[in-house]
Amino acid sequence: MDKRIRLKNEIEAKLIKYGIQDREIKYLPYLDFNPREFQQPKDVAKRAIILGTISNVAKSFFRRRQAKNWLKKEQLWEVCTETEQSFLNAIFPSQQQQIMFSWAIEAAMVLSWTINKIDQLPQIIEEFSESNYLAFLDSMPKIGDSTSPYINSATYRDYEAIFKENIVNELATTYFRDLLFSGAPDTTNINRGVSFERHKALNWVRQFSGIKEWDHTDTST
Repeated sequence: MDKRIRLKNEIEAKLIKYGIQDREIKYLPYLDFNPREFQQPKDVAKRAIILGTISNVAKSFFRRRQAKNWLKKEQLWEVCTETEQSFLNAIFPSQQQQIMFSWAIEAAMVLSWTINKIDQLPQIIEEFSESNYLAFLDSMPKIGDSTSPYINSATYRDYEAIFKENIVNELATTYFRDLLFSGAPDTTNINRGVSFERHKALNWVRQFSGIKEWDHTDTST
């Protein structure tokens, strides 16, 4: 079977399972991708550490200060975006910022999955359960630990698996954006926040639209 046709069938079947019945992939070149355009695995590991750490300390000034000092020690502070640095520097960040950075756990998890640090991803119908959260934290360097072993051992899992997860969540984003205009009912069992975080993170991994910087990641569809 042609690779494009196989990918089309697998992606559409997964969307149907989630309750999206009308996302037929008609333009098959849409399913072409180049693994050489992906971020370097070590850069993915660094971003996973940053996002996972920030999400874990989002609601505590003392822990944010600890995280900031540790990221500087591990030479990861300069890898943080200006938005992330500003948040870690803030004494009284807004509740909206705290919520936004708490959600970074979803992006951190899918990034760690791409580089084989966790074995499986929960379905996008789920929010981050306590068991998933604890398993993810166990896989990550703790504040105070050396990050070098985690970063230097990062290798991608099967590129096609990463690509399929990206496209499923990209098409879910398209579906939900269409609902805003059509007013049609949501027929899915998808957690929109979880799916969008995965869409963004995996677009960054693939450097979608040629964009390397995290804060400028393109999520257009």
